[in-house]
Amino acid sequence: MGEWAYALDIGTRGVTGLLYVKTAQGIEIHAVETQEHHDRAMRDGQIHDVRAVAAVIQEVTRALENTSGVSLKKVSVAAAGRSLQTVTASATIPLLVPCKEEDLHQLHMVAIESAKAKWGFEARSHQKPTGLLHCVGYSVREYTLDGERMVNLIGQSGHEASVSLIATFLPRTVIESLDAALTHAGLMMRGLTLEPIAALHALVPSSMRNLNIALVDIGAGTSDVALTGNGSVRSYGMVPVAGDEITEALEQAYLLDFPVAERVKRSLDLDAIDVEDVLGQTRHLSSKKLLATLRPAVSDLAQKIADEIIRLNEKAPDALMLIGGGAKTPFLEKELSDKLGLPLDRIRVRDRVSIHQAKGCTETLYGPESVTPIGIALTAENSEITPITVRYDGRDHRLFAMRQMTVGDALTECGLDLRRLRARAGNALVVEVNEEIRSLPGSPGTQGIVQKNGIPCLLDDTLEAGDTLSVAVGEDGKDAFGTIADVLTISPISMTVNGTVQRVLPRILKNGRVATPHSKLSDRDVIVTKWPTISEWVGTIIGRNVVERIAVVVDEKPLELQWQTMLIEPQFSWDETIVEGLAFSLKGATSAPPTVHDALCAAGYRAGEGISVLVNGIRREIPLIERILKNGAPCDLKAPLEQGDVITTEGRQETPPTMSTMVLLLSETLRAGVRGRERLVMKINGEEAEFTSPVAHGDEVEVYYIPWN
Repeated sequence: MGEWAYALDIGTRGVTGLLYVKTAQGIEIHAVETQEHHDRAMRDGQIHDVRAVAAVIQEVTRALENTSGVSLKKVSVAAAGRSLQTVTASATIPLLVPCKEEDLHQLHMVAIESAKAKWGFEARSHQKPTGLLHCVGYSVREYTLDGERMVNLIGQSGHEASVSLIATFLPRTVIESLDAALTHAGLMMRGLTLEPIAALHALVPSSMRNLNIALVDIGAGTSDVALTGNGSVRSYGMVPVAGDEITEALEQAYLLDFPVAERVKRSLDLDAIDVEDVLGQTRHLSSKKLLATLRPAVSDLAQKIADEIIRLNEKAPDALMLIGGGAKTPFLEKELSDKLGLPLDRIRVRDRVSIHQAKGCTETLYGPESVTPIGIALTAENSEITPITVRYDGRDHRLFAMRQMTVGDALTECGLDLRRLRARAGNALVVEVNEEIRSLPGSPGTQGIVQKNGIPCLLDDTLEAGDTLSVAVGEDGKDAFGTIADVLTISPISMTVNGTVQRVLPRILKNGRVATPHSKLSDRDVIVTKWPTISEWVGTIIGRNVVERIAVVVDEKPLELQWQTMLIEPQFSWDETIVEGLAFSLKGATSAPPTVHDALCAAGYRAGEGISVLVNGIRREIPLIERILKNGAPCDLKAPLEQGDVITTEGRQETPPTMSTMVLLLSETLRAGVRGRERLVMKINGEEAEFTSPVAHGDEVEVYYIPWN
């Protein structure tokens, strides 16, 4: 006998458990147990009271354990199609060798990721929440190899393999509440599938999927729809009405408590039934009256199912199969025939007899309600969902992921940024030293460690149900730090001054400012070493500048005047940079600070100069600058200058004097001597001259009047 396996169908009305073993033909069922919920702990396929549902699961489990003597710890289950969302997606991968199982799995996972991205985009476009839904399964629509359709890709060779599939999404609350109920009942979820997927697997094998068949699983809370055609599953859907709506119609019509109304619904095969309403009155209800009361509710249920089929299929299917306890609802087949325009002989309720892969317990497991639990058992080995417990950040995380989930996938689902496992090295310090790039590295940090079941593992390792992960995140390295001495080696140079060897160090500039070898570095600092000039070094030694400079203004013209305080031999330029082996002598200079005369000379004036001429026999001195002012006060040429002095000249001769100047010198004498009509005679060195004739140093000038002829 093979290994015992356990499957549960947790429905809105009750729980059915199957104890079975897998065989070459399918499954051999050894025990079946069904228990109804004690109250409405589930509605529309959603668990509303976890503990109440868990209590019923425990009753079913203990009954099977008592029957078989087997301890049951793991169970395969299915989720109802409540709030089901489907996305059609495709994917293509290259094939370098014949297709293997892992290649096919990779192809499926790429398509699932595409479906997730597509769903997220559509949800955002319609402003729907994207984080509340979880992918719970998928059905392959078709495979292609290099564009040709294939039934199976395993072993096939080609360039590209493609798949088109339907991914199904459910609210995480549906799955998490299902897992919570199992945990409270002392069970671990071995695998999870979707109820319509399980029913299709049991009732509509691949060989039948060329037909356009609609399969409707009518439970108590929901009616799940699956459609096939062209050799694959075409789509899934869900109607949030089912058998409970029929019960509620009786409840409202006759003022019955819900459990009483449910008992009445199940007694419709009797001619009549006596019940007590909520007011304590006894009612005698005939089946004919009850059926008439139910007909509108059945019509409404059929209409909703038909609308969903048309929405998904865009037309009536070729055939319609009904399963689930609600499939036995009176008039339902006829109402669906009318709503879909489908002949009545194309609509049938299917039951255990239609499932050839399951043997055993035919007397206790039969009817249309048996299809889904058998389908769950048949699909358990190929469950789409693997529940995994991950210990991260001090607490357990229960994950429900597609098969072959990796460690990295699980940690990502837990919200861990995988980059935290790979510790980041501290930032390096990068600086420029004398036009070369230097760097100081940061510390490497401590890498994170991931363990699976207490053993170190890789992110690519796969997970199995029940695996536990623990994570120690990495610690980033520290950023680099240092001083100028860490990136710059300085060696002094030697030179000889007045016969003594001197050792000289360069100046260090950091970002243009003076620094020391102990100055701290920052990223992108620019470090420059600068050897001093002779002037800079001597000035440092003697405590003053060897060349002093002051700024003055001469007739609004800015000038810089300088003078030496030291003399150097040989005559090196003071601005020459010190080099290894340089030798010179220094002595004090005798030059004094500049005077007004120096400033005027620097301005290009002939300061202190003039011309001497003989005018009518008398020696005359004519200055080129008549008056000099320093800061507005008269001064002579020997007046010393200070920083910022302003020199102004008056009566400055920019060109040699002319004869007109001589006439002006003699103007008083000439006017006194004018008698009658006479004319002015002007001569330079005996030659007659004009008013504009230039007069040079040493000339003899004659100016006088003579009578007119």
